[in-house]
Amino acid sequence: MRKSLTAICVAASICLPATAIAGAHLNPGYVACTSEESLDEFVQAAVQKDRDGMKYMLGKTCLQTDSMANLKVSLLKPGFTVVKIRVYVQDDAVVLWAPREAFSEK
Repeated sequence: MRKSLTAICVAASICLPATAIAGAHLNPGYVACTSEESLDEFVQAAVQKDRDGMKYMLGKTCLQTDSMANLKVSLLKPGFTVVKIRVYVQDDAVVLWAPREAFSEK
């Protein structure tokens, strides 16, 4: 899992061809995490203004959606407040959870 998270971090800094951007996407300004529990923990840290907690989680179990703007995304499980998504990086993919507002369909 850590390897896939690292792959997304690296690939997000590379310009992908336009064909990889078609379809759904993630809006900037949010986080996506490797589990729903991690997303809940990040949100709790944000509500409590625990900057150290949020900083610790970023890059370990959570990523900023800004870094995934050009990656292809598919919706696995819609939800009222949280969505389960698959983010594609070249020939690899990782499953993440994000706030509903972070996910948009074109």
